Amino acid sequence: MRFLNIQTDYAFKKVFGSRESKNILKSFLNATLELPLPIVDLTIEDPYNVPKLQGMKESAVDVKATLSDGSMVIVEMQILNHDGFESRILYNAAKNYANQLNKSNKYTLLNPVIALTVVNFKMFEYPHYKYPPTNSLKRATLPTTKMIFNSSLLNFPNLPNT
Repeated sequence: MRFLNIQTDYAFKKVFGSRESKNILKSFLNATLELPLPIVDLTIEDPYNVPKLQGMKESAVDVKATLSDGSMVIVEMQILNHDGFESRILYNAAKNYANQLNKSNKYTLLNPVIALTVVNFKMFEYPHYKYPPTNSLKRATLPTTKMIFNSSLLNFPNLPNT
């Protein structure tokens, strides 16, 4: 029997991003994220970030879900590093954070956005970084770099090189 490589875009989205795989995604997030409480329920959302203004950049993530507490989780699998990759992660997290509010909403209604980006390369160890991430934690079982920006958590677990 042959299995799909979970590191491919199609397989990753199928395993974690389809509505039928809600429990798999929930288990993966509970095992990967260090949240104060386990995720009890989530809703898998459309991964496309359609711009609210004409002319703005359209983007998409591999998997997007809303947790029962209103927090949003965006999940990406990336095998190869490329120029602007870190900016794309921050752009998608910021876009999902900003798109929560309508004109009349108060900022207090904003919910956290958690960006979980699974990579197959080392991040933040390249010479073009002037400063290392300051709010980072290393996890013993799966090397991870976490960056916390106010209400958004950016999480970067590293896959072992195969």
